[in-house]
Amino acid sequence: MECGNRAFGRCDKLTSVTNLATEPQQITSSVFDKYGTLHVLKGYKDVYSTADIWKNFTILDDIDPALGIEETSLTPALSTREWVTYDLQGKRVERMKQGNIYIHNGRKFIAK
Repeated sequence: MECGNRAFGRCDKLTSVTNLATEPQQITSSVFDKYGTLHVLKGYKDVYSTADIWKNFTILDDIDPALGIEETSLTPALSTREWVTYDLQGKRVERMKQGNIYIHNGRKFIAK
């Protein structure tokens, strides 16, 4: 993911940001003008607390990874008409890693 400069600049009413990534993205100090509450997956508060820029937020690790996505919709792959698999950030996954949570056919599962 890449956030451009001032992506959230002048968002005066922005008070809360949710980041479901297990690894903090590298962003510049110009992405946010102000810092509110950052919601991250349970167990990742320490990771974000030491990450440049992200550490400026009040960090709450209050998102259960199994419940991180509230709503999903399925779209068939255009070329094959097969359903694709996504990670919790909504990115299409070609190769799954053991222990990670994925979404396939609208259902969450842990890769074994």
